[in-house]
Parts: sequence; structure tokens; C-alpha cells
Amino acid sequence: MTRRYDLVIFDFDGTLADSLTWFRKELPDVVDKHGLPPLSDEKAESLRGLSPKAIMDELQIPAWKLPFIAADVRARAAENVDKIHLFDGITDTLKLLHAQGVDLAVVSSNGEVAVKEVLGEELTALFGQFACGAALFGK
Repeated sequence: MTRRYDLVIFDFDGTLADSLTWFRKELPDVVDKHGLPPLSDEKAESLRGLSPKAIMDELQIPAWKLPFIAADVRARAAENVDKIHLFDGITDTLKLLHAQGVDLAVVSSNGEVAVKEVLGEELTALFGQFACGAALFGK
């Protein structure tokens, strides 16, 4: 079988890992801590698929608060890696791609240590590049 791609770059959150389930549990505390308007489950769901800028506009988040909110969420993720899990089938898919000689990379707004902890040693070893800690607008 001929390899179609030499490199596959994965976004961590929502592609490799189901961080949304964890984040939804943290969201009320993040909203409260940073003085944001309360967010219902319906409102949170309506924000899915929007760009970070559109979410900021919709929630009326001033740009100056964003670095503080992002740092807080990143720190929370690092403290809760045991609550963030890979989607079913990801392990097998990554192993298959690697076995076919495809180079793997991952990008994430999360810190590299947290991403590697969720992946575990075996899967981390399959990745050649990690671009982590990216700004929300930088991926």
C-alpha cells in the first residue's frame, strides 16, 4: 500500500482527546473566577464551532482578560490530566499511522507536559513534533 501522506498534524483538544467533557465541568468555576456572564448548557453548546474571536464577542470578553483566562484553563488542564481521555480508537489509529511510516505531530493550546501525560509514554513516543502552549489564535 502506498503511503498517501508523509506527515499528519493533530489538534489535541477535540481531535485526539475529549477535553470538552472535562472543560464543561470546569466552566462554571472559570466563569465565576473571571467575572464572566453565567453560561447555560444551551449557550455553551451554541458556541461550539465558532472561532475564538466570535466566542469572545458573543460572551463579551474583553481582550485584556483572555491571557488570564487561557492561563487559568491551561493550569487546570495540567492539574486534571487524569480526567481528560483520548477518544475511542485513537490509540489504534496512531499506532497504524506510525507503523505505515507517517510522521506524527500534535498542536495544542495546552502545555506539552499535560498533552504528553494524557497520551502516555507509548503514544508520546510516536510523535516527532509537539507545538504546545499555542495561543488561542496561534494554532
